[in-house]
Amino acid sequence: LQSSLPCLEQAINTGLSTGNNEAAMVNAQYYQGASLASGKSLGPLVDEMNEYATQMFNLNQNFIYTLNLPLRQFALNLLGKSADPVKLVGEVMDEGNLLNLAEENGYSSLRGVVYKYRMWLEVFFGEYERAVETAELNKNVDKDNMGRFPTVVNHAFYYGLSALVLARRQGRSKWDDTIKRTMAQ
Repeated sequence: LQSSLPCLEQAINTGLSTGNNEAAMVNAQYYQGASLASGKSLGPLVDEMNEYATQMFNLNQNFIYTLNLPLRQFALNLLGKSADPVKLVGEVMDEGNLLNLAEENGYSSLRGVVYKYRMWLEVFFGEYERAVETAELNKNVDKDNMGRFPTVVNHAFYYGLSALVLARRQGRSKWDDTIKRTMAQ
């Protein structure tokens, strides 16, 4: 992932210099996600995310700006800037409002992104029952997320991980099908 960051930065700059603002900002979204996953320091990364968000807004890239909100709030939650660390509610967004927007406009990819980051927070903070519930709400992620393979893989991984933890706590039989299904992906 770390080695992809310079390539993504170049793609952003190329898009901007050629007037392809949509491609530039889509790559900015990928860059932010890869930066987060590769261990970039959160404080400076959040500052960089906010700069890209301002650019997205100023370039009228409204949909990618909206898709970027859960990623930014996720990073803020990891920094402790939310009253409830497993809810995407805070300085940048309110998950309820964004899920309503997704439902009203048929934005299944937006719904999928909200659920992805919420599920990650639920796993990271040990809320495995909630993570499984969120995974079930996002069970069509493979159809709803614009073909983003990493999103589908991460969904299966965190869903399966939550089911494994719950199997140890509650007995394997209840979670066996989920474990097998996610491991087969």
